[in-house]
Amino acid sequence: MNDEYERTDFATIYFNPREKVCLVIAQARRGRGRGEIGEPTVVTDAEFDSRIGGLLLEHLDSYRNKLWSQETAYRSGTPKEGRAFIKKHLSVGVERRPSGDLIITPMHHDSSGYTGKESEKIVIASKDVPNKIAAAMRQAFGIAT
Repeated sequence: MNDEYERTDFATIYFNPREKVCLVIAQARRGRGRGEIGEPTVVTDAEFDSRIGGLLLEHLDSYRNKLWSQETAYRSGTPKEGRAFIKKHLSVGVERRPSGDLIITPMHHDSSGYTGKESEKIVIASKDVPNKIAAAMRQAFGIAT
């Protein structure tokens, strides 16, 4: 596996545009891939700008220290409930590279869940990370479909 990938941290954020609520879900390594774990942290639209940066960095910091297992896996319910969740939520994927740069990818609904486009990725340089997360996340959710 690519050494940079091994040293990259991941997180997923979902947004329900109807309810104006964000869900930040931790991820952990799952074999050669990754999986969502634990319960989501709920962030309302009113508190988004003040909380999203700290929560996102906290989840990214925990990525390499947590292990995915059946016991810790995030449960979205039955397959039907999982499909309903995907239908109701926009998604943004976040990677923190070994350099400290953040790569934020707006995701788009497809037949199997979500997919991202290379051309839409938003990059925040490591020196700008604390100050630009909220604005970049809002921009990404504005692109996501």
